[in-house]
Amino acid sequence: MINLGHLRTSYQLAKPYPHVVINDLLLESDAKQCIKEIDEFQLWGSLVDEYTKTQLQVNKFFTPWCNDNVADIERDMPTVWKCLQYFNSQPFLTELEYLTGIKDLIADDTFAGGGVHKTLSDGKLSIHTDFSKHPDKPLYRRLNLLIYLNPIWQNDWNGTLQLLDFDTKEKIVEISPKMNTAVIFNTSSKSLHGNPDTIKSPPHIARYSLALYYFTKTSFEEDESTGAVWY
Repeated sequence: MINLGHLRTSYQLAKPYPHVVINDLLLESDAKQCIKEIDEFQLWGSLVDEYTKTQLQVNKFFTPWCNDNVADIERDMPTVWKCLQYFNSQPFLTELEYLTGIKDLIADDTFAGGGVHKTLSDGKLSIHTDFSKHPDKPLYRRLNLLIYLNPIWQNDWNGTLQLLDFDTKEKIVEISPKMNTAVIFNTSSKSLHGNPDTIKSPPHIARYSLALYYFTKTSFEEDESTGAVWY
């Protein structure tokens, strides 16, 4: 059972917006097995919009890429599936609610936009804010949980997650995507983030992460935009 309560104050006071970085969120054995399963997985999707995938989300792949693809994760990546299910469970949602102060969080069992992410060498994710509405449900996105699974990642390979101040566009926090490093953060129309520096890992080494998004039935803001906003 993961306990996040002791991080509540630091989370809610963090700049440029509420967030926390947690080391070793997964059991070491599970983290290593997840990497093995992701290495062997074949059924990856990518964005179809040519401008987005060549300029904004370069060399980035993900699963699931459709509802039917969810079953592929359960079948071919059982440890990854076990972890995703735990982080969508009510006990973990309760921990998130106490950590963040956001009540009535709802997990996404379709993993829309989330699940497992893989970015290849020469890839990047430009600075952006996330989509605010679930693409298929009347829900509003409130939180992200990212867990990085890169055991030999080197600093000069880039690929850091950057959190920016919305008004100044200044980089406030930079997080290396090293093994079993997790980041939880609020999502809003001002939560600028991304990994905009082109990844320079060797061609055979990709940047892996698990991504889970959490929603509520009501919006935090009056912003009614649906898609990501790029900067």
